[in-house]
Amino acid sequence: TVINTTPDTTPPEFSSATVRGNQLVISYTEANTLDATALAGNAGFAVSGAAGTAITVNSAVVSATDKTVTLTLSRTVVQGEVVSVSYTKPATGNGVQDAAHNNAADFSSRAVTNNTPDRTPPQLITTGGGYQAPAISGYTGDVVLRFNDASNLNEDPARKPAAGDFTVLVDGVARTVTDVSVSA
Repeated sequence: TVINTTPDTTPPEFSSATVRGNQLVISYTEANTLDATALAGNAGFAVSGAAGTAITVNSAVVSATDKTVTLTLSRTVVQGEVVSVSYTKPATGNGVQDAAHNNAADFSSRAVTNNTPDRTPPQLITTGGGYQAPAISGYTGDVVLRFNDASNLNEDPARKPAAGDFTVLVDGVARTVTDVSVSA
């Protein structure tokens, strides 16, 4: 049996980053664990959001065994917003390092995967000519409602509204809705 006493001299490297709401999680590639010593302030991290505007990092917490650093941001990142993160070891205080005290490598403008869900409900378009406003289809006679939404409407048949969810009046007289279909 040979005991390997070669010291770890490889610094932790940026692997990936994801954001959901105001929590940005940075994953590191590291053979061992990260050093769990508390990080102060922004801990050397800088985050940019829409059009390169800075998003303040309020705190940074290390998960040694998960090899991650979770940043709490000063605001929620909106769904679809392009975000990037940079790191420079702080001149004072603790920076990210592994258990062998190798400082994490600096990195700049790394893309962040945005996992913030779309929480904005679709809005019915009620104005506009022809194609956009609610109308009766000349081909089928169906009432067509269009919605403004940043993503697509859900076409899952199990999630579509029920026919009874709608009231249609023609010259003040209620008409029965017999079917509803959704097209993303």
